[in-house]
This record gives sequence, structure tokens and C-alpha cells, in this order.
Amino acid sequence: MEKETDCPLGVQCHCQKYTTPIRYTFDHSPLSRNKIEKLPCIKQCKGEAEMAQVDWLVEYVSDMEEGTACVSIVTPGDIDAVTIHKFAICHLWPRNDNSSFKHSVYIILQKPGSTMDTYNITAISELLEKRWNDKYIGIKIATNCESSYC
Repeated sequence: MEKETDCPLGVQCHCQKYTTPIRYTFDHSPLSRNKIEKLPCIKQCKGEAEMAQVDWLVEYVSDMEEGTACVSIVTPGDIDAVTIHKFAICHLWPRNDNSSFKHSVYIILQKPGSTMDTYNITAISELLEKRWNDKYIGIKIATNCESSYC
């Protein structure tokens, strides 16, 4: 759908809307209610859904409570989502004093035929960081994979 939007660069443009992100908040407590809300303040006009997904992660991380996790669901399930999320998480995601991530981030890649792959990006990143003793190994791997199509 073509629609005139306010471009993030401050000019009027005709971007094609790809998604309107939603946030689903749930609690295991029987007294609380699950909550679904649209996130209209994030204008996802990027051509790649994988890139647009990290917008809401970064935008809403400050709203997350201690001990909570989040999941990014990407349809179609393009593996690029893993490297793009790995870059964003390693670069922008908050950490504890011991360098572990404050919140776990999962990606679910929805593929044709109802197949889904699930990745724990923060756990993968922490494992790589410990193995290579490099806090930024996730960024290095992500940029190398994207440039060489690994």
C-alpha cells in the first residue's frame, strides 16, 4: 500500500508500508491480563522486515522490566534476521555489570509450511563472546556474514 509518510530524514516521501509492529505483553500470573498493542510511533518503511524488526527492540528496551525477555517474529523466515539482530543486540542491547545481557532476545523465523526456527540471539552472542573473549564478536561476525553472504 502506497501512503505518504513523514520520512525519518525530515522530508515528505512515498514509502511503502511493510508492517505495523505490535507488542504482546503477557504474564504467567493468573491475576494479570495479556496485552496486545500497536506500536504506531515506529514507522517501519524499510524494505527488509528483518531490519524493521530491530527498530522496536531498541525503541522499547527501556520499558522492559527486570527478568523479562522478548521475541521477534519474522515472516518470511529469512536467515538474515539472525545476523541483523546479532549486530543490533551486541551494539545496542543493555548489559549487566558482568557483561551478560539484561534481557534475552529470541527470534522466530516463520517459514513456508508452518515450519518455525527459533534462535536465542543473546545466548548465541554470549557464547561467542566467551569463546573468543571479545565483547564485539557478534558485530564482527554479523558484518562479515552480511558482506560475504555466509
